Amino acid sequence: MPRSDNELQAAASQVRDELAQLAAMPNALRTAERNGDIHVANACLESMLLHARNLMEFLIEHYWSTDIHRTDFAPEWSPPSSPAKERLLDARPTFDPHLSHMTWERLDADTHDHDAERIANDLVELMRAFVEHLRAEGDHAARWFDEGLLQARRLLEQRPVAEQDSGTTRTEGERATSTEPPDVRSADRPKGSAPTVVQNVQSAVGFAFGLIAGVVEDGLKRATSIPRRLLATATSRIAGDR
Repeated sequence: MPRSDNELQAAASQVRDELAQLAAMPNALRTAERNGDIHVANACLESMLLHARNLMEFLIEHYWSTDIHRTDFAPEWSPPSSPAKERLLDARPTFDPHLSHMTWERLDADTHDHDAERIANDLVELMRAFVEHLRAEGDHAARWFDEGLLQARRLLEQRPVAEQDSGTTRTEGERATSTEPPDVRSADRPKGSAPTVVQNVQSAVGFAFGLIAGVVEDGLKRATSIPRRLLATATSRIAGDR
């Protein structure tokens, strides 16, 4: 049945969320594998497969009448034949055994097809074709998906921190300054490094007190020297009178 504009916009937000979560998984999976977090890596793989399956059901397959589907937005469009579509269709049968029940089929599933980055990139490519069709038709629904596509591309460009440190090119979103708090960086400075603000203030105060003390001492010397000069003059006069 036809959906209202508000319903379609809300549905588009669900599709955007699926796309963003899918695109975030390749980097999360690589990071977990580098850190040796096997359980986190498995969770990332399962999350990737789940969101990939949902997006394939949106863009390609259609099982239930209650599903949000591409035909709700573009009734006449279907994804054109492409290497990306063929790769996804080939990998699709291996998704369910790793997401549903502990079946014997899981033992026979080809896990080599679970290339997280390839699957995510292929789905983003199909989503791009879908949005371009909406735009070509002058359908304002295209803008509901634009932000999701941009975010997905940025997420797919991210790399684990270890790869960044080894010289791998960083994306624009990754060229961030250190997240270490300024007070922590100052506290961890080795001895002999540049003085802190507190040390600067202490040095300035010490110099001021030293200057004042010098002036006072010089003044006292000058003041005490006056009676001595007077005494010396009086003594010489007495000696002369004799």
